[in-house]
Formats: sequence, C-alpha cells, structure tokens
Amino acid sequence: MSTYLILLVSALALTLPTTAHEQGRDMIPTSHEAAYGLSYPLLGDRVATTRLASEIPQVMQEIARCESDGKQFDEKGNVVRGEVHGADIGKYQINSAVWKEEAKKLRYDLMTEEGNEQFALELYRRFATLPWESSRSCWGKSM
Repeated sequence: MSTYLILLVSALALTLPTTAHEQGRDMIPTSHEAAYGLSYPLLGDRVATTRLASEIPQVMQEIARCESDGKQFDEKGNVVRGEVHGADIGKYQINSAVWKEEAKKLRYDLMTEEGNEQFALELYRRFATLPWESSRSCWGKSM
C-alpha cells in the first residue's frame, strides 16, 4: 500500500506545473502564497518590476485612489503623509518605518512618485495586496 502511495505522489509531482509561467500566471504570488512567505526567483528583479509597471494592475490603481486619492504630493507640493500613520508615504502610503531600508536597498526613493510606485509594484509582486489590507474596505468594493 505505501509503495503505491509513494508512486502516486511521485507521478503527481512530476506532472504538476513547477513555474509561474507553466501555471499560467505571472510571478505575482497569490495572497495565500504571500501569507506563508513563499519566495519567488524574481524578487528584487528591477526588470520584472519595471515590466509590471508598464501595466499597472487595476487593483493597484484602486489602492492608490483609496490610499491617497492617487496623489504623491498635496496642493502645497509636499509628499502626502498618512493621516493615521505619519510614516505612511506617498501615492501608495508605503510605511517607511517598515519598508524604508528595503526600498533603499533596491534604490527606490519613496519620496518620488516614480520610486513610490515602483516600490509599491515590487511589494505587490511579492505579497499581492497584503500590504494594503487595512484599506481593503475601500478598494475591495470595486474588485
């Protein structure tokens, strides 16, 4: 019986898709995968993030709308800061207390619109929408 089970599991493992491309999706992890900290080979790959940036996903557009009304700067030209958490910066309200060092390591300036958006897309690629769960009641309505 156990030999049969081992053969069955081995056969299944050999037939399942092993890469995101074979699974028919991009390298963006599902919420379930991100929640369990599964890693992906393209993490930190600026080319992949730039490619994703050329087509900003609808959910990310909605997140920006909910987080900052889609604005990096206020009427006075200052970077938009979080009303609840002052460490939240810019269009995507990226928490600098949590992500500042990682953004710096990847050479994204959270204070610029381009850097804020590029790093937000990197977070999305890594963790899907998990970094913005606290605003899901706003952006989740349209999804």
